[in-house]
Amino acid sequence: YPQLRLHQRPQLAAVIDRVPEILLWTIIYACLMLMNGEAGIKECEESHHRNSVCEHRTVAFEVYRDVALYITMLSVGLLSFLPDVGKFSKLHIWLQSSPLIRQMHMFMLAHVMDVRPPVYLYLSDGGPVEDLGIVQLLRRRQRWILSMDAGDDADCKLVDLKTAIALARKERLCSFYDVKDPRRDLDEVLEAYTRSRTPFLQLGV
Repeated sequence: YPQLRLHQRPQLAAVIDRVPEILLWTIIYACLMLMNGEAGIKECEESHHRNSVCEHRTVAFEVYRDVALYITMLSVGLLSFLPDVGKFSKLHIWLQSSPLIRQMHMFMLAHVMDVRPPVYLYLSDGGPVEDLGIVQLLRRRQRWILSMDAGDDADCKLVDLKTAIALARKERLCSFYDVKDPRRDLDEVLEAYTRSRTPFLQLGV
């Protein structure tokens, strides 16, 4: 929605992204509530009076149950795993904007594999050993690594990055180099970055 300038209002963008998902869960919840309202058929079965009213409530109970089950299986299961291509692009974006679906994907270790990143990304640190999380991704031999340094480094000494590089060297995972000029010494590259105003540092592995 370029006319809304949502990149300047991330809170509004998050709400708009989740509107289809909210409607979807509302339909599922409504079906479950209606199914619960028709659950009185058990009383009819216990009293052995299978009249037309009880049969009608049995059909309604099964319909609401099946609709809620099928919608959940399609949205959370099948459709949320479809790639972000073609006619499924909008649907894929809406479903991936759901925090519940993302949590379920994380629980099932279902990683997004696509040429474009998803709408929302989960960011985490590397724990007490290495704050940037670079070494863990190097161990997994990830081709691309995006790391954001928000540590306590007011003087831009790149303490966390140097710690990660030292740990990677100690484990003999890889070596780092300047993408623009691989012949440059890495310490010189880091020192030049601290003196510059470049918003990011790109290193090759």
